[in-house]
Amino acid sequence: MNKEYDDEIEIDLGALFQCLLKKWWLIVICALIGAGLALGSTILLITPKYQSSAMLYILNKTTSVTSLADIQIGSALTADFEVIATSKPVIDGAIETLKKEGKTFTREQISKMLSVTNKEDTRILVITATSENPQDASIVANAVAKNTATKMGEIMKSDPPTTVENAETPKDPISPSLKKNTILGFLAGAV
Repeated sequence: MNKEYDDEIEIDLGALFQCLLKKWWLIVICALIGAGLALGSTILLITPKYQSSAMLYILNKTTSVTSLADIQIGSALTADFEVIATSKPVIDGAIETLKKEGKTFTREQISKMLSVTNKEDTRILVITATSENPQDASIVANAVAKNTATKMGEIMKSDPPTTVENAETPKDPISPSLKKNTILGFLAGAV
């Protein structure tokens, strides 16, 4: 016989399961401790973040939709407008708008808060701001949207894009997720 095969150990899963069942109370206690630690650390250590979005419609009022080519041009321009929305002149204009409301931000602060996306297969530009302060998220998104529309009108030498939706002050944070973190803590504690 080969010595390698003599040293094999057979694991009886039934016996292992029986052993775990005998200690079920310990598993439950550890799971509850894990859930409590995850919940506590989420509440105490992680700062909530809020997100607010404004939307602009790119195909503006002066454009007449006479063909599929006009619609395709509008869709192609949204990529250009995403770049314009994050440009220095737009952000500087938003800073000036915010100063009138008594808020002071730097270009870097707004750039870190800001994300601009185009909803797929549409001419809708979504300007989103994320902040630890829910009011800041909404006023920054609205200021950037307003200045983006103005800048687009100047560049295109036409009416500015139409605002589809203004940003509203969010009620609930987008992160952290108390439920998700507590469940993960519960599972980690059980393991």
